[in-house]
Amino acid sequence: INYIENYNDVDLHIKSTYGGSPSKTQAKFIHNGAVELYNNGNVKLETTTSGATVSGALISSYGGINTRLGFVSGGSEGVIETTSNHSLVLGVNSSEKVRITSNGRVGINSSSPSTTLDVVGGAAISGGLTVGATLNASGTCNLGQTVTITGTNPKLQFVDTNHDSDYSIYGSNGRLTVYDDTNSAERVRID
Repeated sequence: INYIENYNDVDLHIKSTYGGSPSKTQAKFIHNGAVELYNNGNVKLETTTSGATVSGALISSYGGINTRLGFVSGGSEGVIETTSNHSLVLGVNSSEKVRITSNGRVGINSSSPSTTLDVVGGAAISGGLTVGATLNASGTCNLGQTVTITGTNPKLQFVDTNHDSDYSIYGSNGRLTVYDDTNSAERVRID
């Protein structure tokens, strides 16, 4: 049985009772404009003069895309995610700025990231940067202070626009060698 109760002549409460159980409030419409929605006797949505409070997860579904704002099970972490196989997009001023695809790629100013992290535009890194594989840089690369190349036989290679290696500088066992890769010849050696 559902019914509406006039509470204190100023608020309206929607209540329900089932099978002789005590009545439970389902919704309150409060005279100052606030609204409270309940589930199983617990407030799940409450409007206030400064906004709304949601208890539990907020799930938005549209066109097969499900987005959840809430907490990881157990409540130890907050989460914003899609619960369907779709990208998650963050935007500013109705313009996409960050996209996380369903396969885990992140695009900053890129709506279709082609690698794990795809940044379109400049980036400033004020701390250390560790690269565990090949580092490719196109255009001008400015390196400051100290550049360290490590490995068994570290080398610095100069490659032309045809992707052919022209010169290499090797450092090994206290020796520095400049090698002409085009003509397969050592040009300078410092022991």
